[in-house]
Parts: sequence; C-alpha cells; structure tokens
Amino acid sequence: NNWLRGRAVVVVLHQLLGGTIERKVRDSAKALGQEESVVKYINVVKDMMWPAGKMRPPSTPRTDAEKFRSKEEAGLLLATLIPDLASNVVGRVNAQGASRRVFACLNNHRL
Repeated sequence: NNWLRGRAVVVVLHQLLGGTIERKVRDSAKALGQEESVVKYINVVKDMMWPAGKMRPPSTPRTDAEKFRSKEEAGLLLATLIPDLASNVVGRVNAQGASRRVFACLNNHRL
C-alpha cells in the first residue's frame, strides 16, 4: 500500500512537473560547465587549501568523545529530518527506517 501510494505520487509529479524538472536539470548542468562556474569552483578549492596564499596548517585530531558526539548529533538530525520530509510520501515508519539505513550507510567504514 505504501509503495503504491509513493509510486502514484511519483507518476503524478512526473506528469505535472516532468518538463519543468528536466528543463531545470538541463539548465543547471549547462551552468556548471560554463567557464565562470569552473573558475569559481577552482577559486573556492584554492581558498580552502591555501587560505591567504599559505598552506593550511594541519588541524588537531578529534578525540574519541568528539567523534562520538558528532555521530550522535548526526543520527539525531537524520532521525528527525528524513521522516519529516518523506513521511507524506512513503509513510512515517518507512521514512524512519530509511533514516536508520542512511545513517548506517554513512557510518560504514568500508563505504
């Protein structure tokens, strides 16, 4: 039932907004490849790696407690945001399961 409802929403959205979405994706992709955009992205990367023209100093390693706190905060954010955004389409229980899967995927060391 939830799958069918979600699929129906996708079909309706595609019929109503398909051309608009495709046009927006095409325009965005075209803008990414323009010379000004490429130069902007290169400058952003350059400023991140060499702020003020000097090599960025090495950062201090995070402690295990800081890593654990960050992991807990990220899990809490995913557990609240994904169900809020996707529960109308796939149902709250499925959205909560998806948030747990995304969290597990993002915390998989191999991935």
